[in-house]
Amino acid sequence: MVKSLYLRRAIILSTIYGSAAVLSVGMTRMNGGFAMLWIATAVLVAGLMGQSPRRWYAPLGACAGVIILVTGMLGLGWKAPRSWRSPPA
Repeated sequence: MVKSLYLRRAIILSTIYGSAAVLSVGMTRMNGGFAMLWIATAVLVAGLMGQSPRRWYAPLGACAGVIILVTGMLGLGWKAPRSWRSPPA
C-alpha cells in the first residue's frame, strides 16, 4: 500500500513536470535554441522537498524519462547528439 502511494506520487509529479517542461520549451524558446526559462525544475524541487530523500528515486527516475521524451520530441530533437560528435580525424 505504501509503495503504491509513493509510485502514484511519482507519476503525478512526473506528469506535472512534463507539462511544465512542454510549456517552458513552447513559450520561452527563441529561434529554435534553448529554452530561456525552465519552470520544470521548480516543480521538481517542490515535489521532492515534501518527501524524504530516501523516496526520491522513483520521482527522479520518472522525471528523467519524461525529460528525455520532451527534449527528443520538442527540444533539440533526436538528431542533436549526432551533430555534437567530433569530425572524423
